[in-house]
Amino acid sequence: MFNKRSFTLIEAVAALFVMGVIVVSGITFMQCGTKFSRLNKERSIALFLLERKLEEISALPADEHVNGSAIFPEAQFSQYMYTVVEKIGTGHVPAGLEMYLKRVVVTVAWPAGDIKHQVEIETFLPHSQ
Repeated sequence: MFNKRSFTLIEAVAALFVMGVIVVSGITFMQCGTKFSRLNKERSIALFLLERKLEEISALPADEHVNGSAIFPEAQFSQYMYTVVEKIGTGHVPAGLEMYLKRVVVTVAWPAGDIKHQVEIETFLPHSQ
Protein backbone atom coordinates (compact mmCIF):
# COMPACT_ATOMS: atom_id res chain seq x y z
CA MET A 1 0.00 0.00 0.00
CA PHE A 2 2.55 2.56 1.09
CA ASN A 3 5.81 3.14 -0.66
CA LYS A 4 8.55 2.29 1.86
CA ARG A 5 11.12 4.40 -0.02
CA SER A 6 9.49 7.80 0.51
CA PHE A 7 9.70 10.15 3.51
CA THR A 8 6.70 11.35 5.43
CA LEU A 9 6.10 15.06 5.92
CA ILE A 10 7.09 14.77 9.60
CA GLU A 11 10.39 13.13 8.72
CA ALA A 12 11.15 15.85 6.17
CA VAL A 13 10.35 18.62 8.66
CA ALA A 14 12.48 16.94 11.34
CA ALA A 15 15.38 16.63 8.91
CA LEU A 16 15.09 20.33 7.96
CA PHE A 17 15.01 21.28 11.65
CA VAL A 18 18.16 19.26 12.38
CA MET A 19 19.95 20.79 9.39
CA GLY A 20 18.86 24.28 10.50
CA VAL A 21 20.26 23.73 13.99
CA ILE A 22 23.56 22.51 12.52
CA VAL A 23 23.85 25.50 10.17
CA VAL A 24 23.02 28.06 12.87
CA SER A 25 25.49 26.41 15.27
CA GLY A 26 28.20 26.49 12.62
CA ILE A 27 27.63 30.18 11.86
CA THR A 28 27.70 31.04 15.58
CA PHE A 29 30.92 29.06 16.03
CA MET A 30 32.56 30.88 13.10
CA GLN A 31 31.52 34.29 14.48
CA CYS A 32 33.00 33.47 17.89
CA GLY A 33 36.20 32.25 16.23
CA THR A 34 36.50 35.44 14.20
CA LYS A 35 35.97 37.62 17.28
CA PHE A 36 38.53 35.61 19.27
CA SER A 37 41.04 35.88 16.43
CA ARG A 38 40.57 39.66 16.19
CA LEU A 39 41.04 40.10 19.96
CA ASN A 40 44.21 37.99 19.87
CA LYS A 41 45.58 40.10 17.02
CA GLU A 42 44.85 43.31 18.95
CA ARG A 43 46.47 41.86 22.07
CA SER A 44 49.58 40.84 20.10
CA ILE A 45 49.89 44.38 18.72
CA ALA A 46 49.48 45.80 22.24
CA LEU A 47 52.21 43.51 23.58
CA PHE A 48 54.50 44.58 20.74
CA LEU A 49 53.85 48.26 21.52
CA LEU A 50 54.34 47.61 25.24
CA GLU A 51 57.71 46.01 24.65
CA ARG A 52 58.74 48.80 22.29
CA LYS A 53 57.80 51.49 24.82
CA LEU A 54 59.65 49.65 27.60
CA GLU A 55 62.80 49.46 25.46
CA GLU A 56 62.46 53.17 24.69
CA ILE A 57 62.20 53.99 28.42
CA SER A 58 65.12 51.70 29.29
CA ALA A 59 67.35 53.63 26.86
CA LEU A 60 66.71 56.95 28.64
CA PRO A 61 69.17 58.36 31.19
CA ALA A 62 68.55 57.17 34.76
CA ASP A 63 67.73 60.67 36.01
CA GLU A 64 65.04 61.34 33.39
CA HIS A 65 61.45 61.02 34.58
CA VAL A 66 59.22 58.90 32.39
CA ASN A 67 55.69 59.54 33.71
CA GLY A 68 53.04 60.28 31.14
CA SER A 69 50.50 58.95 28.72
CA ALA A 70 49.72 59.44 25.05
CA ILE A 71 48.41 57.76 21.95
CA PHE A 72 50.99 56.02 19.77
CA PRO A 73 51.83 58.40 16.90
CA GLU A 74 51.74 55.89 14.04
CA ALA A 75 48.42 55.87 12.16
CA GLN A 76 48.04 52.08 12.30
CA PHE A 77 48.36 52.17 16.12
CA SER A 78 46.20 55.24 16.75
CA GLN A 79 43.64 53.30 18.80
CA TYR A 80 46.33 52.21 21.28
CA MET A 81 47.23 54.45 24.24
CA TYR A 82 50.14 54.02 26.61
CA THR A 83 50.58 55.14 30.20
CA VAL A 84 53.89 55.15 32.04
CA VAL A 85 54.02 55.52 35.82
CA GLU A 86 57.30 55.81 37.67
CA LYS A 87 57.23 54.92 41.35
CA ILE A 88 60.25 55.68 43.49
CA GLY A 89 60.63 54.36 47.01
CA THR A 90 57.65 52.00 46.97
CA GLY A 91 57.53 48.74 48.87
CA HIS A 92 57.76 46.63 45.72
CA VAL A 93 61.44 47.38 45.18
CA PRO A 94 63.66 44.61 46.59
CA ALA A 95 64.93 45.39 50.08
CA GLY A 96 68.12 47.43 50.14
CA LEU A 97 67.79 48.57 46.52
CA GLU A 98 65.22 51.35 47.02
CA MET A 99 67.92 54.01 46.54
CA TYR A 100 69.11 52.55 43.24
CA LEU A 101 65.98 51.32 41.49
CA LYS A 102 62.71 52.86 40.46
CA ARG A 103 59.63 50.83 39.67
CA VAL A 104 58.13 51.59 36.28
CA VAL A 105 54.68 50.40 35.21
CA VAL A 106 53.82 50.57 31.50
CA THR A 107 50.24 50.01 30.39
CA VAL A 108 48.90 49.83 26.83
CA ALA A 109 45.13 50.10 26.46
CA TRP A 110 42.80 49.91 23.48
CA PRO A 111 39.03 49.84 22.93
CA ALA A 112 37.32 46.81 21.45
CA GLY A 113 33.67 47.62 21.03
CA ASP A 114 32.27 48.75 24.37
CA ILE A 115 35.09 47.13 26.34
CA LYS A 116 38.48 48.65 27.08
CA HIS A 117 41.30 46.10 27.08
CA GLN A 118 44.79 46.59 28.44
CA VAL A 119 48.11 44.86 28.98
CA GLU A 120 50.56 45.94 31.64
CA ILE A 121 54.13 45.26 32.65
CA GLU A 122 56.06 46.29 35.72
CA THR A 123 59.84 46.43 35.86
CA PHE A 124 62.72 48.04 37.73
CA LEU A 125 65.06 50.54 36.14
CA PRO A 126 68.15 52.33 37.50
CA HIS A 127 67.39 55.47 39.47
CA SER A 128 69.84 58.28 40.07
CA GLN A 129 69.89 59.86 43.52
